[in-house]
Amino acid sequence: MCCYQAITSSVESRRSDANWLRQTLNTLYPADSADYDRENQLVTSLITRYHQLLPAIETTTSRSSVVVRCHEYKVTVEREVHWLTETEDRLREDVPLDDLDSVRALLEEQEVSLLPDMQNKQLI
Repeated sequence: MCCYQAITSSVESRRSDANWLRQTLNTLYPADSADYDRENQLVTSLITRYHQLLPAIETTTSRSSVVVRCHEYKVTVEREVHWLTETEDRLREDVPLDDLDSVRALLEEQEVSLLPDMQNKQLI
């Protein structure tokens, strides 16, 4: 989401830059000057090009926002599938449970291995 915010703030910055250009032009040149007409045309064409780019910028930012969310979802799903696969593999292992100590050791091992996964799930 930070990229979207950066682009949005950049667009807002460009708008203020365009206003500043107009104000500076009006300050530097009197309205009846020949230089004013030429510079005004340049500033106007620059601002017009900027306004023509705005729809493309807005489309790109909205699409990139969707792509970023989809990527984050994909990463989350892949992590969950990996965790489930590992858990399933562990469950399918034949572990000899000969005595109470081996059962306790197995339980401790499973608790330790599940702890980071449970913490990650709480963060999501």
